[in-house]
Amino acid sequence: MNHTTDRCSRLRTLHDHLTNEVKNMRESLQRAQQEGISTSAESLNTLRSLQAALNNISRELQKCPPEKSEESATEGRSQPYYAR
Repeated sequence: MNHTTDRCSRLRTLHDHLTNEVKNMRESLQRAQQEGISTSAESLNTLRSLQAALNNISRELQKCPPEKSEESATEGRSQPYYAR
């Protein structure tokens, strides 16, 4: 695996993990607010930091070649059904 492919693979994994963490943290903060529990500034700052990191990773992923599964899915769509 070359350096670019390895880097992109790691970025995709990190993106998936951070996406889940941001989602979980948002849900947790929303539950706390609904229950009348005040959320700390630290929690909100952590969420903002995670969102900023996720945004940076998303920008870096745009520089990566598509995954193999994305390539084959795109190739399959470009051909008419009868030509496959």
